[in-house]
Amino acid sequence: MIDVSVSHDLHDSTILDYGCNQGGFLRMLYDRNPFRGAVGIDIARESVARADLLKGHRPIEYKVGDRQPPSAAPSTSPSATKCSTCCPISPSTPPT
Repeated sequence: MIDVSVSHDLHDSTILDYGCNQGGFLRMLYDRNPFRGAVGIDIARESVARADLLKGHRPIEYKVGDRQPPSAAPSTSPSATKCSTCCPISPSTPPT
């Protein structure tokens, strides 16, 4: 198991786990360091379905991403980026 140490409070953070498999990392991270919300993305529908079943009360949303290569992805504007075609991710202020 990977040891996850976070040196700052995540209560106001939104986390993205790209390639989340069955969601174990986000569940473990939330249990150790609660965050405001998270999105887990994976191309395997079965893994995403399992992750959704296991999330319990945690504020995590799991999505199936497509298998479209990055070079074929639609262009994005500077105001928002798009993670594959499944969910828009708005830019945030970098931590100081």
